[in-house]
Amino acid sequence: MPINPINIIKKLFILLILTQQTSDASATGIPMGTLMRKLCLTSYKAKMQIDSKDPPPEIGKYACECFVTKTKDGLSIKKARSKCKDATIEKFDLE
Repeated sequence: MPINPINIIKKLFILLILTQQTSDASATGIPMGTLMRKLCLTSYKAKMQIDSKDPPPEIGKYACECFVTKTKDGLSIKKARSKCKDATIEKFDLE
């Protein structure tokens, strides 16, 4: 069975959120939001590559910034993903 990089990235992202420290900084001193944003963008780019799509980079940046903000505000991963997907579709008129 081939390894799916999207599943690995999703699991790492969930682990990152679950281990978020209250000081909003990781053990390396890098702000948690920065780590989340980088992981989100990596996941987004991998998904677009798998789907053979080449969207403008601002779409991924917007979606990931939304996701980081929503999860920091206390939304679950599932709800943040859903709200940000809808917001991104609306903002960039994707459907």
